[in-house]
Amino acid sequence: MRSKIVKLSSEQEEHIGALYKDGYGSTYLGKLFSVSSSRIWLILNKNNIPKNNNKYTNSLSEEDKASMIKMYLDGITLEGVSKKFNVCKNTVKTTLNNRGIKCRKTKDVLKTSFDKMFFLTKSDRLAYFYGFVLGDGTYSDKNIAKIKIAVNSKDVSILENFCHWMTVDASHLFHYKNTRCVEFYIRDNIIKRDKKYWGVIENKTYNPIIPQIKNKKLLRYFLIGLIDADGHIVYGNNKGGQFQLVGNKKIMQWFISSINNLGYSGQIVHRTYEDKVWSRVCIYNKKDVMNLSKVLRVNECDFLLGRKWNNVKNAA
Repeated sequence: MRSKIVKLSSEQEEHIGALYKDGYGSTYLGKLFSVSSSRIWLILNKNNIPKNNNKYTNSLSEEDKASMIKMYLDGITLEGVSKKFNVCKNTVKTTLNNRGIKCRKTKDVLKTSFDKMFFLTKSDRLAYFYGFVLGDGTYSDKNIAKIKIAVNSKDVSILENFCHWMTVDASHLFHYKNTRCVEFYIRDNIIKRDKKYWGVIENKTYNPIIPQIKNKKLLRYFLIGLIDADGHIVYGNNKGGQFQLVGNKKIMQWFISSINNLGYSGQIVHRTYEDKVWSRVCIYNKKDVMNLSKVLRVNECDFLLGRKWNNVKNAA
């Protein structure tokens, strides 16, 4: 069966041309517009846009180039550096080669150094971390296990906490250029330890596994982490009270069961959709939002996301 050809509007083709002139490579643009890099070249040729001839590196400031080199020498991968500066990997390679710096071979790529002891004890912080991963992280265990978490820059304090807990230099956080996204990334097979206990799995959106957390204290911190990643809380004198959490239907059903087992006694609306794998858990009044916060004992947690919980904590 022939694959479906993605149709691009004239506005999109003009956008591709403008981005290419600004230094973005054909591979990056292909991924951005869900087409092949050869299709990008056809569009550029059709619009008489000449090949850049390393204009990528010429468009970077000397400060950017110096930052690129420092990140790479500090152990960040070519992919990591290219993501931060929104350029293709060849641009990074050219910048390094122009400074006489040889690129590392794949087997020599440095891991982000972190304290592996963090993963050896089932602690409050580890429970919160894995709750956040379930909500807003990605996990892969091909060859070497990896966890990646990306958040809006306004929530960078969460990633800074993770760095602090694992003794990771915060400079390893990727602050994407021209975006508000910040990324945390670690790789080591220690991450595989107890992954079923925490419900960590690849493709969690479509094929989740239910966490096996029996300890109520760990469960509370895990759920707070999950809410900080994917939840929405409104609480105030003029705003009323509202709570929403979105995720895979099985995980949302488990969430409802978990808070009920912890003592939640308020009303819950579970909105499901026939054609969707995800669903939405909703609480619609201040009294029940406060009840949830007390069941989870958020006042005992000193590292949760303040912008979501502070109004509730202050009213408790």
